[in-house]
Formats: sequence, C-alpha cells, structure tokens
Amino acid sequence: MTTKTYEVTWTDEATTTLLSIRDSQIRSRVLKRAQKLATEPVKQGEPLGYALSGYYSVVAAERYLVIYQVLEDTLTVVVICAGIHRQGERSDAYKVAEKLLQDRISKSNNGHLAESESEQSDEKQTDENA
Repeated sequence: MTTKTYEVTWTDEATTTLLSIRDSQIRSRVLKRAQKLATEPVKQGEPLGYALSGYYSVVAAERYLVIYQVLEDTLTVVVICAGIHRQGERSDAYKVAEKLLQDRISKSNNGHLAESESEQSDEKQTDENA
C-alpha cells in the first residue's frame, strides 16, 4: 500500500506565530516537525475538541505545539498556529488558535453581512425607482 504525501501549508497567522518564537533553534524544530506532517498527519496528531474540533495538535519541541487541519480531498495539511502551551494564559497556543479561528469566522461573516446589506440596499433602490 502506497503512503499518501500531503502538502504542508501555513496560514499567514501561523507564519506570524512561528516567527514570534524567539529561540531560533526551537523555531527550526517546530518547522521541521510541521514538515513531517506530510506523511500520515492524522496518525501523528492528537485530535482536538470544543472550539478546535476538526483540528489536530502535535508536540514539536518541549512545550511547543503545531496546530493543524487535514484536508483529505486535496491532501493538504494547513498549519493554523505554532506556539508554546501555557495553560491558563492568553499566549497559550490553543487559545491563540481559537482566537485566530474566531477572527477568521468573524471576517468571513462580516464579508457576507456586507454583501447582504449591499443587496438589500440595491433592492430598496429598485423598489423606490419602480
């Protein structure tokens, strides 16, 4: 049986969280660990729950984590966050990942709201002109 190879990609936010790791050796280990997700990423990671349901995490270096999503249809691993696990702190990798996802959802909803409001405005103008 042939093992599938996945493409590992990083969101802009994940790249930012990676670059925020000050220790270059740790940052390098995190990057290398993420690249290993190209083979069997589901087996390597721990499935997450609650707000991060559908995502996985893997320990990259000491308390540093890589949080990612696996897209089977495109054979892609999308890294959404890389950072340290500091339970109970705002800078905890899980909390950062949750916030990044909430911000992404919020931006996408605002875009839909703006389109919807624009469509409603166009409909009002059409009704007024009729």
